Amino acid sequence: MRFDRPLAVGASGGHGPVRYAVAHYVPGEWVRFRFTGPREFRGFHEFSLQHPGAERTVLRNTLALRPRGVRWLGWLLFFRPCTTRRSGRAWTAPSAH
Repeated sequence: MRFDRPLAVGASGGHGPVRYAVAHYVPGEWVRFRFTGPREFRGFHEFSLQHPGAERTVLRNTLALRPRGVRWLGWLLFFRPCTTRRSGRAWTAPSAH
């Protein structure tokens, strides 16, 4: 992802045809991107850090998307299967010990 300025509310950018605007940002804890393109995308994409224990950090990746028009087909065939496979699983980095 590339943005037009450092990460802050109002920054805009994205990757490929997917465009975002930063809607909410709490440094080191949470960021929410609102979809701005393609115009058929409605929703947000966010990342949050959770610290359930002294030696653990969970990075939660949340995608809430309602595609419209022809974008629905792409969601159904590609994005939805990818997100469904991974939903509900937390990834933890291996210990350095």
